Amino acid sequence: MKTYRGPEGDERIWFEDDEIEQIMEDELRRAGLWPNPDSSIIDVETFIEAHLKASLDQYAKLDSDVLGLTEFRPGAAPHVRINRDLTGSAMDNEWCPPGIHGRWRATLAHEASHVVLHRMLFELN
Repeated sequence: MKTYRGPEGDERIWFEDDEIEQIMEDELRRAGLWPNPDSSIIDVETFIEAHLKASLDQYAKLDSDVLGLTEFRPGAAPHVRINRDLTGSAMDNEWCPPGIHGRWRATLAHEASHVVLHRMLFELN
């Protein structure tokens, strides 16, 4: 991780791609959720709620062009919100359109990465 100054002089963080991969792998291992031959699917919901201690709203009312959103609030756990239309399409119908379940899982994983990589910015005194 590096820090640099943004256009307005604010301090920003930068992760190299391989750093992000290693950070997330380490976090999944700490959570006991790293895939193995007996269990090759990561339980992303458990990772967010149990390991990261973030609240998860899978049926959030979000704009149609927003799949997921993570909110950081001072003194509170991060709040991960997933668009209710995406969750409904992926989980609540007998027939799921091709690719939607994967999109839903990718959105959960993407928001989890925000918690892992950005939480430190919001927990500073």
